[in-house]
Amino acid sequence: MLNTSPDPLSATIAVPAQPPGIASFHTYTSGAANYWQTSTVPVISATAAATVPGYGMVTLYGVAPPLLSARLSATGRLALSWGHAAVGFVLQSASSLTPTPGWANDTNTCVVADAVATVTVVAAEKPRFYRLVLP
Repeated sequence: MLNTSPDPLSATIAVPAQPPGIASFHTYTSGAANYWQTSTVPVISATAAATVPGYGMVTLYGVAPPLLSARLSATGRLALSWGHAAVGFVLQSASSLTPTPGWANDTNTCVVADAVATVTVVAAEKPRFYRLVLP
């Protein structure tokens, strides 16, 4: 969004229902005094609000969370996969969800084939929880 006036302007953005799951926008704001300041704008009731500084601009990036799939192989390995369009997302794992999960980045190699990213891990006897996060 570009503001060609000297005064800040408020903008309300209607967020479409598809793709589902956009909960916030990463923003980059530039004005006469500051260049490319980053922030996060939440989506509330299918709208987001941003302020565009005088003689400035705001760029918004909305990313829907990818679907994480799991498939157990005959060799006792677990293949975790997601659409490669979710570039930037990091696979994390934790051994428990309570009292406070200790999420850590997974260090296994990610292989991309046919637009699908896959990480293969050894299926353990103890529970292990996985998620994708956008740092």
